[in-house]
Amino acid sequence: MSTDRHETTAQLEGFVSRWEAELPAEIVPVVHEHYQNLVQLTKALQATGRSQDQIRRDVHVLICSYEAKILEAIRLEDMR
Repeated sequence: MSTDRHETTAQLEGFVSRWEAELPAEIVPVVHEHYQNLVQLTKALQATGRSQDQIRRDVHVLICSYEAKILEAIRLEDMR
């Protein structure tokens, strides 16, 4: 992935948009919420001068914390 932050953000937004049509409607807001949180976290950490390795570790921890919420949204969709 490019090191240009704006290009990288655009690429990620494109990735999220491609998957949106394939996701159940209840899951889309959850994915968007967490995506925006990850973008903001990454920007904030970059602004503080954190290393890419530290940013990756922090993002990994955040993604793991979203696991339960995303899986619950999928479970609710499956129950319909």
